[in-house]
Amino acid sequence: MSIEIRISHSFPPNYSKNNQYLAQVHSIIEKFNLQIQPKDITFRSIQTFEEIEELKLLHKEWFPVEYQDHFFNNVQANKMVKSIAAIYNFVHDDEVYPLILGCLVYEYRFLDHDLAQFSFSDLCGDAYGIYILTFGVINELRSQGLGTILLNKVCDLAKSDITIKYVYLDVVAYNNPGVRCYEKNGFVKVFSKRKHYNLFGERYDALVYCWYINGGRKPRSIKELLTSCVTCCGIPSKVFSSAKNKITEI
Repeated sequence: MSIEIRISHSFPPNYSKNNQYLAQVHSIIEKFNLQIQPKDITFRSIQTFEEIEELKLLHKEWFPVEYQDHFFNNVQANKMVKSIAAIYNFVHDDEVYPLILGCLVYEYRFLDHDLAQFSFSDLCGDAYGIYILTFGVINELRSQGLGTILLNKVCDLAKSDITIKYVYLDVVAYNNPGVRCYEKNGFVKVFSKRKHYNLFGERYDALVYCWYINGGRKPRSIKELLTSCVTCCGIPSKVFSSAKNKITEI
């Protein structure tokens, strides 16, 4: 099946080849004219070899980055790398065919103080973040809230574990629909990574977005740190104003 519009906004705007469906789910939805209701969708991890093979095809549709077999092997193992998939169990001729409608793949990582404020309580125990490796929803169900549900699922995991201080991800700077989705769901931009992605011979910035929980907070800027020093140390306002202006000029 081919379409005239772009399948994914993760691909560069001037890239013209992101216009062909590869995964089986699309042809089944079209052939049987499926009208999928939210109540009929279940959420679980990716489990079978067949589901992994379908997920590989969806990743080719969704992302300009190529993911190797070891990535998908880790997803299926469900140990270091975990998944939350939106599944519709399509029944045909008494056989059940699990259709992947969307999927979020994530892993736990050690706390990064470029992403969260330092806390002395972190020295007394373990603290982690959840990194969203990949996240996508099929075109047929976009703008219907499925992406928000998947994000809420991983954020609920973070809420339930006090050692998790944030959930974060990278998004390519030109992906405006993705940015709107994350901001709508409470993620805040922390910083940019200049020319982070090398896609089809061009370099693109990445934006790092975080959702904070369990006492995790966005790192303070240099200006905020200076303001704190003024308050705590009684630095003369003239000195503070001069330093702040210099920072602004950089």
